[in-house]
Amino acid sequence: MYKKVCTECDKPSFSSVDSGTWLCPVCGADISKVTIQASESHDRQKKVDHLSVRYVKQHSQKKLYHELV
Repeated sequence: MYKKVCTECDKPSFSSVDSGTWLCPVCGADISKVTIQASESHDRQKKVDHLSVRYVKQHSQKKLYHELV
C-alpha cells in the first residue's frame, strides 16, 4: 500500500499502485508528483516482524536453559 499526503489539504491518501494520475480523495488536487511515503501498514508490519523475532529469541533461550537444567 502506498501513501501520499496532499499538499493542498494535508490529508493522507492511499493507493495500491504507485504510478499514474493520483488525485486527493478529499479535495481533488492532483498529487501525482508528491513523494510516496511509507504507509502505516508497512510500519506496522516492520514492528510485527521485529516483535516476532524477539519472541522467538526469548523463547529459544528459555528452551535452551530448561534443556540444560
